[in-house]
Amino acid sequence: MQDMTPPQERSIRNIPITPNHRSAPREPQMPQFRSPSQKKPFFRNLFLIIGIVLLCALAGIAFSTFFEGTTITLTPHTQTVTPTDPVTAEADASSGMLAYQTLSVTRTATTTAPASGTQHVSKSATGLITIYNAYSEKSQTLITNTRFAAPSGNIYRIHAAVVVPGETKNSAGVVQPGSISVPVYADKPGDTYNIASSTTFTIPGFQNTPEYTTFSAQSQGPIQGGFIGDQATVAPADLTNAQNSLKQSLDTSLASSVTSTIPDGFSVIPGTLQTSYTDIAQTQNPDSSITFSQSATGVTDIIRDSDLANAIAKQAIPTYNNEPVTFAHPSALSLSLTPGSNTKAVGPLSLTVGGPVEIVWQIDQNAIIQALLGKPKSSFENIIQSFAPSVEQAKAQVRPFWETHFPTTEKKMTITIVAPQ
Repeated sequence: MQDMTPPQERSIRNIPITPNHRSAPREPQMPQFRSPSQKKPFFRNLFLIIGIVLLCALAGIAFSTFFEGTTITLTPHTQTVTPTDPVTAEADASSGMLAYQTLSVTRTATTTAPASGTQHVSKSATGLITIYNAYSEKSQTLITNTRFAAPSGNIYRIHAAVVVPGETKNSAGVVQPGSISVPVYADKPGDTYNIASSTTFTIPGFQNTPEYTTFSAQSQGPIQGGFIGDQATVAPADLTNAQNSLKQSLDTSLASSVTSTIPDGFSVIPGTLQTSYTDIAQTQNPDSSITFSQSATGVTDIIRDSDLANAIAKQAIPTYNNEPVTFAHPSALSLSLTPGSNTKAVGPLSLTVGGPVEIVWQIDQNAIIQALLGKPKSSFENIIQSFAPSVEQAKAQVRPFWETHFPTTEKKMTITIVAPQ
């Protein structure tokens, strides 16, 4: 009986083991090591942040330097008026009054006709010369038959009075002599007066005066047609056709050329175009035909738009104080000679301007730039007001936006003028 276990006693082998207390087998674990970068993540992130900040700072400096600048948008003052009285323009710019200038254009035309016989002729050479006035700003009238002397001593004359404009200054301040082109005729017939190359002429009537060395003339193309002897002729009908053809061609060419050669800022005065023709020269061709050639010079009066606008503003705007002005739409200007007034190229002209016209004040852009250079943005309005009444409205865009002053160099300042509608 001793080998029997009492019921209340348990053997170690009989102790129950619940599933929750059973340990799962463990995998063997390898030892772990940290790299230096893993040991110091804080310093790595700090360097990255500093790099980004420096890059942004450099980009901001580059942006502000490269894109720095100012754009000024200006709207000029305008006023619409209706002229009520004619204005008088003088040919003499030194008079201090409204002045007009002359514009001359020369063209040559040719045509042919069959020869029909011969006849004895005596013809004087003819051609075109340009007369220059480098004496003064005053215009000079040369009377009919004024003489021009070639280096050979041969004398040529003009067959109509002409007004040579005075010298002027261009936009760069360079003095330019006044000039006008006119036909000239040899004093005697014969081929000894023919000139093939460009020639300079003096004016004997000015000898022993200061004008003698400051007035001159230059031939434009050959002076030709002088001849004494038997010459081929054409039938009267063919000659008439040739003359009509030359005139029609020259008139068309002159009208087109005058329009295309008007300088910027000038308007032609309608009704002042005067055309002069040289004598028709003829040349015998080997095929028994005859070539006829003729030159013509058109002289018209032109006036500077800003000068005319100034005269109209003085007449129609009580508050006008002689500020620089011009017409907002000069191409639409209705300008004419006053009925019954002088239409010659000599003397004053009475001009009528149809209305209404829009006068626009001109803005001195360089003066505004100089006034703004380096100034605080807060002074913009006061500075612009000093340019009244020329400026109606003004806006400034300064780059970069945080800049508190205008640039200190002109090249970083841009001005845009809003054109009148």
